[in-house]
Amino acid sequence: MITAYTDFKNIPSNGIYNTILCKKGDKDVVLKQLREPYASQAKYKSVQHKEYTYGKKIDSPYVVKYLGEEDLPDYGHVLVTEYVEARSLAVYLSEGHSDEEKIDMIKSIAEALNSLHQLNLICGVLNPYTIMVTCQDDRPVITELRGTYNNTIDEPADYQKYISPEQKDGTITVDRRTDIYSIGVLMRDMGLTLSYDSIIKKCCSIGRNDRFYDCDDLIMNLHGSYKRSNTNIRVNPQVLAVLAIAVVTAAVVWLGVSNLDKLAEVFNTEKNEATEQTSADTITNESENVAAVGEKTDSFAKQSTTAAAKGNDFSSIVSPNVKETLDKVYQPYIEERQSGMTLNTYKSRLRPLRSQVKKAYKDIARDLGSITDDERQIFDNLFAEYNKQKQQEFATCAPLK
Repeated sequence: MITAYTDFKNIPSNGIYNTILCKKGDKDVVLKQLREPYASQAKYKSVQHKEYTYGKKIDSPYVVKYLGEEDLPDYGHVLVTEYVEARSLAVYLSEGHSDEEKIDMIKSIAEALNSLHQLNLICGVLNPYTIMVTCQDDRPVITELRGTYNNTIDEPADYQKYISPEQKDGTITVDRRTDIYSIGVLMRDMGLTLSYDSIIKKCCSIGRNDRFYDCDDLIMNLHGSYKRSNTNIRVNPQVLAVLAIAVVTAAVVWLGVSNLDKLAEVFNTEKNEATEQTSADTITNESENVAAVGEKTDSFAKQSTTAAAKGNDFSSIVSPNVKETLDKVYQPYIEERQSGMTLNTYKSRLRPLRSQVKKAYKDIARDLGSITDDERQIFDNLFAEYNKQKQQEFATCAPLK
């Protein structure tokens, strides 16, 4: 039988797959073939097919591109992916990188996971063998996806310690915090200094509600700009609906959206997502994390609400808190730029920065409690105006390399 594939060469690999480098026409591609004993088991064949179905939806520079699945002579059923000139994360870590370089890599991996989580997808099999690091720019590329569909699949021994407890026991549906657990184990393996110990412990918490809420939350802590309160506040579904409105308003503040039809469309999306989440058992626990407030005091909330009720100068009360909060958000980014930043690094910082700004808006809005429409407008204007100043400061505080 004539095949379009030539020049087959085995690549050392771990896990359930043999990996084969070959050419399809004049293009280098990689074949992923189930190795024994997995190849003879129906459940692993199902995993292989689902991985392709899952992976072909993703278009991200941080995830290998899935090109197809085929049956080939001598190789059987294989997944076909793009070839990336890279080495495994395990090899990268053996190269003697500094703590700063390792943390930069962890941030990049968190960004890679965000590209999945934003699509409501997870990796589910994150470890030093399923992450490749490009030779040209040290960009992490995730090469294997397991998603939420394989809780009962037994992973190879080399993968076991990176798998979260809830994924191992298969009793609940896994979510993005499964990937955060894996990042924590990666950080622990890196032998980082004690200054990162609390972050690693939080990532690796047995209870997933004790981990970071998402990768943006993790990145904030790696930047040293945000600390969650140790107090968990239980939030009911009605409060989640209010938070959904706050998210939309924050988007208006950040993006300058003025079209009411577009705003209504965004709000309906946020509201529907909140409604769907509250129907799941796991979201009750997640809402505790959403409600966690970083370095805020109850006294400010009481002061703001009382002042609004009495008709005091609302602006003079809100303005200092807006400035203090946004200063804390922007400060590590500004300091990083002042110490030397490339254009690519600057671009990579914009998305997590936006996420922090939105969270800051929600925190202050929640602390204000019940306020009038006029007071809400005052708050929105103050927040937007000062955020614009900080944006400009970050954009111009130092030249890019």
